[in-house]
Amino acid sequence: MLVALLLVSYAACTNPSDPTPTTIPTPAPTQAASDDPELTVVLATTDFGVGENRVAFAILDSGSAVAPEDVNAAFVQEGSEDGSEIRLQPTYREWPGSRGLYTVQANFDAPGVWRLQVNTAMDGKAAAGNARFQVNPASSSPALGADAPASRNKTLQDVASIQELTTDSMPDEGLYSITIAEALEADMPLVVTFATPAFCRTATCGPQVEVLKDLRARYPEQVNFIHVEVFENPVEMGGDLTKGRVSPVLEEWGLMTEPFTFVVDSSGRVSAKFEAFATAEELVEAIEKNLA
Repeated sequence: MLVALLLVSYAACTNPSDPTPTTIPTPAPTQAASDDPELTVVLATTDFGVGENRVAFAILDSGSAVAPEDVNAAFVQEGSEDGSEIRLQPTYREWPGSRGLYTVQANFDAPGVWRLQVNTAMDGKAAAGNARFQVNPASSSPALGADAPASRNKTLQDVASIQELTTDSMPDEGLYSITIAEALEADMPLVVTFATPAFCRTATCGPQVEVLKDLRARYPEQVNFIHVEVFENPVEMGGDLTKGRVSPVLEEWGLMTEPFTFVVDSSGRVSAKFEAFATAEELVEAIEKNLA
């Protein structure tokens, strides 16, 4: 069963009556001095495997999201003998709804428990926070460089109305015209987004699909774009989440959170993947690499 992604104290659309989602491990105490502000670091990505990963995180100060300009990130594997750190400069990404998060590409060389240490300044004083997370031998979703699953998702040819394919209130038929399997045979890049606009726990699935629509208009003849609805039976659900059946396509792709977007090259291999909301800027960069 798909587990909806939740940014604790950060997502705007969480209903207190909703089932308890999977939570991020409680951050360990920071290494900042006692009189330095302590920040909370919340990971928006969870599917980590050995190799290159996109890590997305939010910074909270007293429960409110903050976006300091100068942020440094360091990744440390707990229990490692050499104690080496991966030091990186994250990029701040604007989210819909006056929110945002930081992203960074990190290459983890071994499985185990890792710690993200964030250092910055707040009101002229040093501030720090950290979060612990698990890196598995391999990610659940297709790895970078892996063959994309040739899924046969339902299309307009299989249903009586487009409402059977999506919970988007203003769907673009072009996102539901071909299967992933057909797109992989088309000798052009593919961008596929797995999202449920009507039921997204982080209020980003609808905006993510809107980004997909805009990019389809930008690359109408060069790239295929597909939206796969998280739920197999949106019409039958009638707005009732408890009646939802998760699409088997998500299981084929090993997805445990949403939204999730993949960029696949013309050879059918995953060239970029984005757990949680991916900005147009990030996706354009990945698309252009494949078109170059």
